[in-house]
Amino acid sequence: MISIKNLLIMGSILGLAFTAQASFISDNMKKVAEGSENGVQVSVYETQDQPFYYLPTSVNNPALEDMQAEISSRTSVDPYYLLRRQRDIFFKVGFLEVLPRFEFVLKQKIYEISFLEKSLFELYAEKLQIKLFKSYSEFGANILHGPRGELVIIFISNSKDATVPDTALRRNVLKAYLEKGFHFKIHIHNHPFAFNGESDGGDIAGTPIPSGGSSYGDVGAYRSESEMYRLENAWITNGFSTLRMEASDFSKY
Repeated sequence: MISIKNLLIMGSILGLAFTAQASFISDNMKKVAEGSENGVQVSVYETQDQPFYYLPTSVNNPALEDMQAEISSRTSVDPYYLLRRQRDIFFKVGFLEVLPRFEFVLKQKIYEISFLEKSLFELYAEKLQIKLFKSYSEFGANILHGPRGELVIIFISNSKDATVPDTALRRNVLKAYLEKGFHFKIHIHNHPFAFNGESDGGDIAGTPIPSGGSSYGDVGAYRSESEMYRLENAWITNGFSTLRMEASDFSKY
């Protein structure tokens, strides 16, 4: 079997400049491989799973707290307010096909951001080396659980724009772990805020709601990953709150 490390040799191996505070993940988890493909960086971390990772446990996260302060000074961060605000904007501009999805999400429980997600934001800030608030971009994280309580994070960082491009690199690493008996427990990614047109009531994004349709965007990706890799859950976070979706509900979005 090809090792995880050898799979990543297909991409260029990157050095990481620690000019910002190292994240909990860098300090406490083992980075087993890192590489890039078409400008998208893929990093793999291993550790033992812990129950508190999935709870809103306090953690030292200065980069995230700085972003939260910037956003909170500009808007309410109540997730249901943000969803209703964006829904109303989409209605005004005639983007009507997504309105039922907003109504569905508004009925769901939206969670406070977890320890694991806070740590992912800190890791992203570490890789970006700029303030999170100034980066309108997205990260992705594939969270895998192993047969002996292992936790694996396949972290995908893209500093270019607000998408999480897929790569052969990520797929090959994921498949290698699945062949070892790991389960694809959670796909996590962020939806950033964009304060460009807020003064005239424009969209500021930052909503915990999946984009796309049955074959594209977040919704399409979740359905495809569930079918091909048995993805069990998908989380969308804005740095404050998170929509948690189970695979059995992917078809409802």
